[in-house]
Amino acid sequence: MSTDSNSSTSSASAGKKSRVPGCDNPADIQTIHKMLQGQQYAAALNFINTVLEKNPNQPDILDVKCHLLYIKCFKEMNGNNADSITAWHEAVGQFISLFPEHPLALAWESLVCTNNGELDVAYDYLEKCFINHYPEMSPSGMLSALSSLSQEELNAGLIPAALFLLSLRATFFAQLEAAQEYEQTHRLQLRILSDSSLALPLRQTYSFYQTNSRGALTAEFTAAQQLISTFHWLEGAQAFEKIAVNDPTELNCAYNAAILYLNRSKIADASRLFKMYSDREPELNRKIDALATALLLSKSPLEDNMLLYDFQYKVTDQDRLRELLLSSNRLISQNVPADNFDGPPPLFIGSLLDQPKQTLWSESLTFEDIPLILGSVALWGKRTDREAILEFSSILECDKEDVYEFVKESFGDCVEGDPQAVTMEAPSVTIDSFTRPQAFPDNTPQDKINQLQKEHFNDLLLNWWPDFNLGVLGTTLREAAADEQKQPLVRAVIQVVEYLLGVGNPLLDFDALYNALNLKPLPPLKIESGDLATLPPSLYGAIDLKSLSDNDLAALYARYNPYGSDSVMHKLATEIVSRNTLSVDIRKTAYIKLCLSVNGIIPENIPQGKDFCKANNISDSYFDMMELQSMLMTGNMAELEKKMHEIYQDHKDEPQTMQALMNFVQQIQQLSAMIARGQNPTDLPTQGASTTEPQQTSSSGLWTPDSPNPPASPAQPEKKSSIWLPD
Repeated sequence: MSTDSNSSTSSASAGKKSRVPGCDNPADIQTIHKMLQGQQYAAALNFINTVLEKNPNQPDILDVKCHLLYIKCFKEMNGNNADSITAWHEAVGQFISLFPEHPLALAWESLVCTNNGELDVAYDYLEKCFINHYPEMSPSGMLSALSSLSQEELNAGLIPAALFLLSLRATFFAQLEAAQEYEQTHRLQLRILSDSSLALPLRQTYSFYQTNSRGALTAEFTAAQQLISTFHWLEGAQAFEKIAVNDPTELNCAYNAAILYLNRSKIADASRLFKMYSDREPELNRKIDALATALLLSKSPLEDNMLLYDFQYKVTDQDRLRELLLSSNRLISQNVPADNFDGPPPLFIGSLLDQPKQTLWSESLTFEDIPLILGSVALWGKRTDREAILEFSSILECDKEDVYEFVKESFGDCVEGDPQAVTMEAPSVTIDSFTRPQAFPDNTPQDKINQLQKEHFNDLLLNWWPDFNLGVLGTTLREAAADEQKQPLVRAVIQVVEYLLGVGNPLLDFDALYNALNLKPLPPLKIESGDLATLPPSLYGAIDLKSLSDNDLAALYARYNPYGSDSVMHKLATEIVSRNTLSVDIRKTAYIKLCLSVNGIIPENIPQGKDFCKANNISDSYFDMMELQSMLMTGNMAELEKKMHEIYQDHKDEPQTMQALMNFVQQIQQLSAMIARGQNPTDLPTQGASTTEPQQTSSSGLWTPDSPNPPASPAQPEKKSSIWLPD
């Protein structure tokens, strides 16, 4: 958990008129306010305790106490200081016992429940908090509670609920005109929305149907709507579900109930309602999208899980075994710093391959000659409390016998008999197969790696996966695709895999898969202009964009912008650049999007953007810097210096470009230092951001053209203090 509160917000309520008659002495509040302004946090906490001993019925002061103890708790949590956590819990307990209906007390109690892993109870308290709120509420406790609750939800993988809470929080701070808190909220929203490692349906924002345009307009619908507007989210979901159950033709009510359950982290209920909506929806694109979302919400979307195993062998001769491990062509050793381990490091650590690794690159090699990594291997030396151990980790059940045979043939008398085996989590075989690393010869050219990876993964996609049994289908993909009744589910399954592997992944040809399964392209989604606001972004790629007006197209493009540069964004950007009726600025950002993918820069698209800039007499420095970045990431150092001089000559009168160039020079120095340490240039991290929503970049990463701002100067080391301080 984390909080982005600061001392200014924690004292936001100080000095305000008391909200509860007979409570909160204004003089005490003023004293606390001055202490907080002077950063005398420990003194403020001591003073608060003294004041509350005399009169505990002071909600504003209880709120500040909860906030200060909460910050202290996080400052000391890494030190396992249970006393700080207990003190915070006791303060919140005192607050809620004295003021059981106070919105800030409810917010703090929701945070305690979250800290204890009681998410359902936490949401109940948070819902009551919003129901009981009123315009004079201080942002203090709400900021902390919502910030931490949403972060916990993020850690738990319950992204939709986090986004919903953040949207409420943003609205809350906008009403209070709290600009700093609103901006913090907005940045966190963008960070979640732009995380391409998360499936789009789980990180997109959803809009409710405000009218029952696709069902009967009833008093019950209006009543359910009223529950939402008064923050009774769970009751609202139940009310919409009741309407949908009573009327098998209902669409909007089933959809609204699904979203509300999703926002309340009622995952099983949300999945069930999305399935209900999908069963009733006649439009294929909407049906498949809802069904894919329902699958993504399940614990095992494809129902193709296989057990993982950890094996441990007792070692009889650790020195001889270490020699055999180092000389085996089915093992790759790794250099791991000793300080990564709590005790003595292993004598050997590395990866096990499914076949011998090729020593040198050769043009005759095919993707079938490139070994896959089966799992990790470690040899732990003998200690006073145990014998030496050979450990294999994260081995799939289907590879278990191969590992047994390998150990028997390769290490013979160095290990004793059968290993001790422990079963671990069960991953999806499909996803594991498409994400399992390969071990290329060390001197393989990058373009050959890309080519062989593409051949390998598309062989899996087109020749292996269609004939692999999936529990969710009850048969293979190919057999299910031949059944017209199962085709929507087949398409939803394929969408799920696209999402989990990264939509727009250039290595995978899903169009070829659809062709191989004889699944024809779906007709474009027909939608009225007024319905675009309620359409989830996961359906933007299904729209016939040419039928949209300029305003509607620009609105969709702006809404999708935070989600990054995937195939849907490329489709939107392609339509944007084709319309001369749109402004030069928006078309320039679209050309930028066309130069970016989920895997980085697409250098072959850069000339189009430069030509556009020249034709419209505007600077093309953005595309020059993208070109420079591409040269660096591909290791094309011969042309790099030449390009830097060219940028300087062409753009020396543009201060922002010169600043970006200076920062780039600093990063070249970082690159040189990495090479000197034997690190790979591609190990340098990159920072991405929206082209229309400038975001701060961390000083540790490379500037990328998807972020308009150059990186900040390197951060100074944080000065440590012997006392805790609120952030």
